[in-house]
Amino acid sequence: MFQLMGAGAVLFVFLMGQGFGLRWFISLFVFVLVIGLSSWFIGSDILRAGDRLREIEDDVNRRAGENLLTWETRWARGVAGAWARRPLPPIQR
Repeated sequence: MFQLMGAGAVLFVFLMGQGFGLRWFISLFVFVLVIGLSSWFIGSDILRAGDRLREIEDDVNRRAGENLLTWETRWARGVAGAWARRPLPPIQR
């Protein structure tokens, strides 16, 4: 995501240096479309990977009989929210 944001910033600055006209607006539309779709696909893949890690954590914790792995289950963006930086309460078994 950080690489995509960096590439997007470079392309945006390049577009701002070009003259305004129909070609500029078409380029801006394509730029926004590509960056938006790429962000959506990458973001959904990241959330899917987090979901899988939560499943693995749950399986390991269930087999061990205690909470050994808790990061994705308590702190992850998909669980605690993108802006909440506090852990969720521990899972009761």
